Amino acid sequence: MKNIVILGGGVGGLATAARLRRLLPRENRVTVIDRQEKQYYYPGLVWLIAGAKKPEALYRSLSILPGKGIEFIHDEAVNIDFKKKEVVCRENRVRYDLLVVATGADYDDRAYPGLAADGYNIWSMEGTTALRQALVSFSGGRIALVLPRLPVKCAGALYEVAFILQDLFRAKAKTPAKAVEITIYTVEKSPLESFGPRITAFLTGLLEKAQIPVVTGCAIRDADPSRKRLLTKDGEYPYDLLLYAPVHRTGAVVKKSGLGNKEGWIPADPYHLETAREGVFVLGDAAEIKLPGGGELSKCGAIATFQAQKLAANIAALLSGKKPQAEYKGTTMSFFETNNGVFYPFFGSFYAEPAPRFHILPAGRWWRAAKVLIEYMWLHKGKPYRKSQ
Repeated sequence: MKNIVILGGGVGGLATAARLRRLLPRENRVTVIDRQEKQYYYPGLVWLIAGAKKPEALYRSLSILPGKGIEFIHDEAVNIDFKKKEVVCRENRVRYDLLVVATGADYDDRAYPGLAADGYNIWSMEGTTALRQALVSFSGGRIALVLPRLPVKCAGALYEVAFILQDLFRAKAKTPAKAVEITIYTVEKSPLESFGPRITAFLTGLLEKAQIPVVTGCAIRDADPSRKRLLTKDGEYPYDLLLYAPVHRTGAVVKKSGLGNKEGWIPADPYHLETAREGVFVLGDAAEIKLPGGGELSKCGAIATFQAQKLAANIAALLSGKKPQAEYKGTTMSFFETNNGVFYPFFGSFYAEPAPRFHILPAGRWWRAAKVLIEYMWLHKGKPYRKSQ
């Protein structure tokens, strides 16, 4: 009997666990460790801002995992003992035969205290919920959307929020669109540069058509709440409402274990997701994967989901004495929301050379149904609670 331990119960961790449970004989254990019992569907935060969702509709519970043949340990991992093959938690020591690190990324608001003090963290449930309340009474002015540092997961969300806010204020009779000025300030050299030139050019055109200015290559110093100014190395920008993406960092257990590099992320083989430690794999936001054409693989839930399918297949092969054959080839897809509820689906590969290459499908409002279905499938795997009561 083998125990495959998955450290982290987010998108990548749960997708790996579910796939492994289907592939492995029942005598093999699949164990998920996470400090949080409740997991939120973060792609749904943009709809929470728009008022189309409520927080209680965007979570799933890990408590039903035992009913699906997956052991769940509700505990916080603090270290990994590679010699003993144990995950050291606050209350448990969990032995593993193979380990999958899917700890994701944590947010660090201490990096820019001014942003945290006066802005809304739209990557968090708390921040988006508070923003939704603030928008009810916001009568107009300058809205700044800020991406101060890379990497960031789901970078496209910043741009989606800009379009959604524009629609939101157009729909408010008391707040004409002209009374609101939305500007994006990003450290990126161009919008969504990590997705390659085709997506960058496409998104730039959409933003220009919507008359949403973007300040690229923006070196953010912080915000000055007393003067309502965004401070950059090239000058200051006034704002009335401030929204921001927080600095992303790896969890404490990654740092403590020594798995991470100097930036904290875990270097991994791009195709098989192996780490420098034998029998230890990583996927999702915690991984650092170098692209063939330069740069690093983006971080988002769709990538982790595609990675999970390949990783689970390879682990199943290893345990059956076969050579792993599955390879993750940089594949991902996205449904990008713009003005008037129009979606642009695009899919492709980050591993294409000389740069990531994506195909853009015809736009339409009907693509919303696909995004709703993905959300439903994600939530349905861990909610409602009644199945475990």
